[in-house]
Amino acid sequence: DADPTTRRVERLTLDPAALVAAARAAAGGIPVEKLSENSVVTAHLWRHYAAALPPSDESLVLACPMNFRRADGVVGPTFFGNASAPVFVRRTRDEVRSAEVPVLAAALTDAVRGADERTLAAYHAAMDRVRRAFWDGLVFTGLVIVLVSALLFALRAPIADAFNAEGLTRDLVYLFCGPLALLW
Repeated sequence: DADPTTRRVERLTLDPAALVAAARAAAGGIPVEKLSENSVVTAHLWRHYAAALPPSDESLVLACPMNFRRADGVVGPTFFGNASAPVFVRRTRDEVRSAEVPVLAAALTDAVRGADERTLAAYHAAMDRVRRAFWDGLVFTGLVIVLVSALLFALRAPIADAFNAEGLTRDLVYLFCGPLALLW
């Protein structure tokens, strides 16, 4: 089964001002300050995407990048570096399909507003662990290559003798058990 969202291409023309006005009119008890243009348009697109999927209890995760340079007090004015992290909103497909845009927009706003320096620190700690695991994997791979290459180099004569290699064949065994062993 192919992903139903890859079977079609759509072009959506949105009027953000009209979407915000409609969301604020239908907000009910949701404070209008939670219904920014960004959150309303994002919620509208999330519902549109969810409508293209079959009904399911699977979660849909909306990841919104959070720029912590805009958040008061999280990073100081002398901070240099990456100050962003994703903020996640999780809902089942059916919840996204059936929820009103103001409800989804308010959930997104709440998630963004709930992000603080702990969110940023946790994200960067996780990224440091990923980075460390990547480098550990590279070091391990390099060590294995060097050790196996050294082993092949040390055993090239017995390997050639095991196959009764002579002349050009022996030269090729020595070549592949020598400098070319480093290339695998």
